[in-house]
Order: sequence, then structure tokens, then C-alpha cells
Amino acid sequence: MRCAPVMVIRASSTVRQGLRQLQEVPDDVDVVLIREHDGEVLYYVFRASRLRARLARARPDAAVAAVVHLGEYEPSVAGRLDSAAPVGSVVLEGQQVVGVMVDERGGVRGGGATTKTVEPPPPPMRVGTHGPAFAPEGLDLPTFEIPTRGSHPTPEAATAEQLGAEGPAAPPGLFRAYPDVTAPARVGAGDTFTLSVGFSRESSPTMRIEGPVVPIIVAVGPQPEFVIQVTGFGFTFPEGIQKALTVDRNDPESHRVEFTVLPDATEVAAPRFLEVSYEFEGVVVGRAWAQVQVVPGAPAETATLAVVGGSGVMGSVTPGEGPHLTVDIFSRGGDNVLRWRFHCPYPEIQRPGEVTTTLQDHSAQSFAVQLMRQVPNIPPGEFLAASMRGLGDQIADAMADEFWTMMEQTWKLAHDKGEQPRLQITTTEPWIPWELAWVGRERLSEPDGLLATGSDGATLGELWQIGRWTTPTRHLPSGDVPASPPATTVDATEMAVIIGNYDRTPGIAPLPNAVAEGNEIAMAYGAMPLGISDADVAALMDCTLQRDGEAFTPTVIHFAGHGRTDVANPQFTGLVLAGGYKLDPWVVRGFRAVEEQHPFVFLNACEAGVGGETLITLGGLVGAFLAEGARGFIAPLWRVDDIEAHDIAIEFYRRTLDEGQTVGEAMRGIRGRFRSGSGSATALAYVFYGNPALRLQRSAG
Repeated sequence: MRCAPVMVIRASSTVRQGLRQLQEVPDDVDVVLIREHDGEVLYYVFRASRLRARLARARPDAAVAAVVHLGEYEPSVAGRLDSAAPVGSVVLEGQQVVGVMVDERGGVRGGGATTKTVEPPPPPMRVGTHGPAFAPEGLDLPTFEIPTRGSHPTPEAATAEQLGAEGPAAPPGLFRAYPDVTAPARVGAGDTFTLSVGFSRESSPTMRIEGPVVPIIVAVGPQPEFVIQVTGFGFTFPEGIQKALTVDRNDPESHRVEFTVLPDATEVAAPRFLEVSYEFEGVVVGRAWAQVQVVPGAPAETATLAVVGGSGVMGSVTPGEGPHLTVDIFSRGGDNVLRWRFHCPYPEIQRPGEVTTTLQDHSAQSFAVQLMRQVPNIPPGEFLAASMRGLGDQIADAMADEFWTMMEQTWKLAHDKGEQPRLQITTTEPWIPWELAWVGRERLSEPDGLLATGSDGATLGELWQIGRWTTPTRHLPSGDVPASPPATTVDATEMAVIIGNYDRTPGIAPLPNAVAEGNEIAMAYGAMPLGISDADVAALMDCTLQRDGEAFTPTVIHFAGHGRTDVANPQFTGLVLAGGYKLDPWVVRGFRAVEEQHPFVFLNACEAGVGGETLITLGGLVGAFLAEGARGFIAPLWRVDDIEAHDIAIEFYRRTLDEGQTVGEAMRGIRGRFRSGSGSATALAYVFYGNPALRLQRSAG
């Protein structure tokens, strides 16, 4: 038996969304429907042809769960790759659905499966990403017999109204292969060499990566075209950084592309890294790297191949929810040199070649220090508005010229389809608030297409739904963390709010509006209110909370209170608690709540959104929460006004939970609160790490 790849669809999706996902799936592929019910995540397995037929006769705006009547089915058994997963069970790897166990004769039939002949599965796990998933084949697991239930009608074609398009194209097949890169292990400075990029049926023997090496798997036509991009500090690419790679679907090793690489000069031997991205239809589906030793003179031996690493991206984004533009921004050790890479789903837009920019400040960190010290002290009124525009201009000047061209082109194409553009920034540079870049008329070739009539400009974060993310900082047996791409949904049924009441805490200024904020959120959304005592916070972070005699494990955590930041030593940053305690990055990583629950986190505390670099990883509170698996994170970059911080938190949950806006759209609206007469720049202070299309969803009742 083996673990077969599957398509993953949220049961809360509309029929139209479900049919669009199924449009690219062969009839014989299994589909896992994920249903969040009573605080649990349940899994149901259907054959694609049968699910497609059921949805084809339903209203386009109906929920998939209602059309399929999921409540009438037993959920499938869920197991992990390291356990004896029975035939028909949904296989989980960390947070991810990676496949369904099948015997060699075929897949699972029916709507759900359960059995009395196996041990109970592990507790249901909340899933952070949805879309095509995959797992290594040939797992040595015992065979179990699983009865299935449910019947399905014969397939019928979906209507154009249901698809929201002209109708389905011929279904493609599944492409499955591993990233494969080769380069010499040692090269001489100033001597060109060749980096070869392609695919392999099995992972390369020189591949080195902690955790599972997973293949790239996408639904494609007979000859899929991938866009390959390469970058690396200490290297130049005389013939460009981007090439198209077309392969045969059934023979992934049929073609490769080669890049000419020139190492910069060096006085001492040092390792340098080449980074490669695999892109399909505008979405990064795999990444790889090669470590090359660069020496001052010609190396004595060049036949040895470089150590490489790489993996397919675990999970994907539901069609229609992916970013319109993804920008990778890489820095080396926090210095002032940045390298840029661009991805978008529009083939008519030409991507730029190698792009490098240099910050005017000594480093991005020094820029952040200046920002945190200066902005909260600017007096209100016209000087504040002018200062924030001047700051925005300075940030815009630091952006690559090519960004503005890509931004304007993708904006127009998204707007032509009636979509609010989404921008994903994947960065190893945690300091600069790119969201505040000032988009003035002088930077645009056709400003009337982006800016309102009479407007002389706006911040980037007011025009776009923006989410930041970071490349993985941890490679674990359960998968990379943070997982890519970031999640598009979080179950917000169970919430906890830590209320910063400092009235009895000596030496700490009281925050009456933070107390009101916490109480209002708890009352409006049934969140569990917690104090700032070490006992309350420890119970939350160690998953020992009880509510009505039962375990309470919130997946949304809100903090309203004081925060302190030490930019030079991000490990000393923390949230101020009672009794001299502090919720700092080490404490976050020492407890298990974030690792197990993968929550959405909103820290409404001064400067809690500031990152940093601890050794070679993203530091500070944001780094700690992301490294442990948080699916979204919001916090301010500088000291915020108590009253306005209260109003922003209330508005955020109104937008996301009551009105159903994405987090990216809610943050865009919140930034729009800032006007020339604003009393503070609090509305511009908040940074969001996550998918711009992320939605907070609550179970009915």
C-alpha cells in the first residue's frame, strides 16, 4: 500500500470555489474535504468524479458541506506518517494533509470511512494550508480493512454559471518530481561555472535537508512550463537569473536549464549559497539551494558536487485566493544590501532579471531603531502627516525600481478582473515596514489607474492587501516552519484574550482602554478573558485551560497591554505581565500552545511587531511565534496610543469576524484611518505576518 496524493478542499467553500478547484483534477484522484466542527477538524474522502457530479447540480453560492450533507457521514480516520495508517485513512504530516492511504489496486470510495478494528486516531489537528498535497510513496505500513459508506450519483458536467467561466477544460494529470540542482562544490573567485536546474524522479543523493524532502506536485497539462529563478549573495549571473523550463509530464527528467554563475572576488575561502525557486502559474511550488565554497585561487579539484537542499512547498492556496504579486526580499546578516525576486500569475508580464538595491542607512536595523524612536514623538497635525509621507518616500526610495513596474502592471490586471490586489512579501529582512512606502503619482506611469481622483498618493498598505511571511527558519521531521504558503483560514471559534490590567502592578502605568478592549472582545465573541498573572498566561501557553469543565484550546490569542522591545537583543523583548514576569521569545518557544494549536496571534502592545535576527533566524516575538507555527501574527512596530489601539482592535474583529473580510483587507482598511488631522500614527503602526487572503472563521452556533 502507499500514500496517494490528494486534492484538499475546505467544506466551507462555495460550490463555485469547489468546482474551480476540481476543474484541474483528474476523475480518479481522491479529494479530502476538511470540516471544522465543534472545535475539531474532521476529514472526509471522496473520489473527484463523484464529488464533481454532486456539486454540478447545486447552487453556485451554496456551501460544499451542505450540498454533500457531510453531517450524515462518519469522518475518515486520520493518522500520521509515523504511525500505522490504515487503508482509507487521511495521512497527516505535521499540520498538513499529505495524502490518503490506498492499496495497490486503487483509492478510496465513498464519502467517509471509519473502522472498529484499529486503534483510535490521534486527536484531530487543525490544518494550516489547503490545496494539492503529497507524500512519499511505498510507505511500509500494515494493511487494515475499512468499510466505507455513502453513495454518489453519476458524473454530470458543471455549468458555466457554476464555474464562473466558460466551462472546464480537459482535466490534466498530476506532475510529481523532486527539485534537482547541481553545481561544483568548490570554485575559484572570478571563474564562471554552471548551475544546472531540473527535476528528478527521486531526491538527489547530494540532497541535505532536515525533515522530509517532499516532491513538487501540481495538476498540469502534457508539457508543463515552470519558471526557474536563481539568486545568491556573492554571485552575479551574466546571462540572467530567470529561465523557462518545459518538461514532459510523464518524464520530469526530460529537460533541464543551466545558469552561468560568476563568483565575486574574495580574499579568503568562504561558503556561499545559491537559492533557486520553482514557479508554476505564478505560484512558488518548490525551492532549492546549493552551497558552494568560493576560494581566492583556482580550486585544486572541481569534480565534487555541491551539497544541495530543497523541497516542494507543503500545501498550496485555493484558486482565487493566491497573491497577485509575490516579492522575495533577501538580506545577508542584516546588512544594507537587498536582493529582490518577483513572482506573479500573469504570463504577459515580463519578470525583471537580477535586482540588487543598497539601503542608505548602515543597516535595516538602524533604520528600524530610528523609526521606533522618532514616530511616537512627532506632534499631531500637519507635521505628523508630512513626516509619515516623508518616511514613506524614504521607504519607497529603498525599493527596487523594478518593483514599481511590476506593482502597477499586476494591479491593473487584477482590477480588470474586479479583484482587490493581494501582495505577499517573503523576506529574510524583518526591519523595514514596506507597507508604509508612499505610492506617489510621480512613481506611476498611469497614476489615475491606481489613485483616487484628486489624490496625490497613498501608502502601499492602503492600496494593497499585504501579508508578510518568512522563509523557513526550522526544518523539522514534521515539515518546514513556518510552513509555505501561509494558511488561508484559521478557526476562530475558540478565542482567548489577555487583559492588561496594571492597576495593582507597581511601576507600570495603567491602560484603561486596554482593559476595555479585552472586555469588549471577550463579550462580543465569547473569548475567554485572562489576567496578566503568571498562572493565567502559563495555563494558556501550556494548553491547560479549562472552560465549563472541559479543555479549552484557543486558536486565536489576543493580548491588550504593555510591551517592551530591545532591538539590539530581541530575546529580551516581551509582553509585560504582573509580578515582574514577561512573556518573551524564549517563553513562547518553551511552552507548547503555539506549536500544537498554530493560532492566529494579535499582540496589541507597543513595538511587539519588531523583528530581529537571533543568530541566523528571525528574532523577537514575531520570530518566536512564527517559528513555533503561528498561522498569522499582528502587532505594532512602535509605541501606540491607548485609545486608538482599542478602537483598531475592535474594528479589526468587526471586519474579519462580523463582516467576513480577509485579514489583508481589514488591515488595508485600518491603515486608511490615518488622515492629515490624525492625532497619532497608530493606524500605520501595525504589521501583519500571514497570507493576505487569510480568513478567520467561526463555527455556527
